[in-house]
Order: sequence, then structure tokens, then C-alpha cells
Amino acid sequence: MTNLSIIICTYNRSELLAFCLEALAVQSVSAVNFEVIVVNNNSIDDTAVVAAGFAGKFPNFKVVNETRQGLSHARNKGLEVAQYEWVIYLDDDAKAAPDFVERAMWMIADGRYQVFGGIFLPWYKYGRPAWFKDHYASNKKYNHIRTLTGDDFACGGIMAFEKKLLLQYGGFNPALGMSGTRVAYGEETEVQFRMRQDGIPIGYDPEWIIYHLVAPYKLNVEWFFKAGFA
Repeated sequence: MTNLSIIICTYNRSELLAFCLEALAVQSVSAVNFEVIVVNNNSIDDTAVVAAGFAGKFPNFKVVNETRQGLSHARNKGLEVAQYEWVIYLDDDAKAAPDFVERAMWMIADGRYQVFGGIFLPWYKYGRPAWFKDHYASNKKYNHIRTLTGDDFACGGIMAFEKKLLLQYGGFNPALGMSGTRVAYGEETEVQFRMRQDGIPIGYDPEWIIYHLVAPYKLNVEWFFKAGFA
């Protein structure tokens, strides 16, 4: 059985981080099979306290700091300190399904992919307008395991890499991605694009699931235009 390193990069979202970590503390497999690495990227709220609380209670949880601002820097820090052969990236505003780790282990054991993604379903913590459809906040497009092609890539909020492969490609480009309050994307797509150019297939598993927060600011039409531009 391959053990996993789950990396959660976080910045000033301590309340949501607590929900994220709680879901990982009650997985369907033993805690000896995975570690949880919280990468604190210069948070000034209660993030350090929340993360330390979980690390003190659960031996497989630990906290590291990354002082260089930016999601790519934080993701690369997690990659650097991960002790297992596979790394999984999970958003700090998402709740993993109870079999999240178990399903990832199944995909790894299946052996078809060195990198793969799952799906995110909406988590309506702050309610939902009548006009807002579930598929607006989900990437579920297919009903079976498949190799992604064209413009489809593993989503940054739920993606797994064989560690040695991601290291081979230099991790994530610090010039891309979120940085503090700046909204930006692309770092996970860029590294997957380079892998795909070299013939490495990107997998998709619709049974590997997280529930991703639909934040209040996303519950309006203007957000879709801003996110699309970013």
C-alpha cells in the first residue's frame, strides 16, 4: 500500500481550514497511511492556532511555514517536505469525502496514471440563490475514469502527483497562481501541460470527491466574468 502526503496551502482562512482538517481526521483508512501537511503562507488570522491544534491532536498532521507569498511557493514547500511517494493537493476551503484517501490509494494501485484529478461538488455553507445551479460550482463532466485531453486538466483543488514526477518538472511556477489577495490561476495547468507534451497522460476519476465551498462572492454573475478573465 502506497502512503500519501496531503498538502493544504492556506492563507487567512482559519475558519474554513478547520472544516477541511476535520474531514481529513475522520477518513475511512488508518491515519498511519497518510500525512497531512498544512503550509501556512504568512497568515495573520488564527490559522497558526487552528493548524497547531490539529497537529497536537493527530500525529499524522504537521504544520510548516512558507514566507514567500504565493500559492505556488506554498505548494512547492509542501512538495519539499512531503515524506511519501505521492503528493495530493487539497484546497483549504474544501471538505474531503470520507473515502477521499482510500479512493486515491485505489487509483494509485490501479497504476494507470502518474498524475490524476478528481471532482469537486458544491458546498453551500452560505446558502444558494435560486438561479444558481450545482454545475456552476462543479467540474463533473464524465461518469467514468478517463484520460483528459484538450483543454481538460486536473483541477488544482483536488489533484495527485507521483512525487518524483512533479520534482522532475520543477514543481509549480511561482510567477503564476494566487498570491495573497490577488486572484490568479494557471500554475497547475502549466505543469500538467508540460507533462502532457512529453506524453504523460493526465487521469480523471469522478469517484474521487471533495466538497468545495461556494463563497458568497461567487454567488453573483460578475464573479464568473472576473474568474474567467483571471
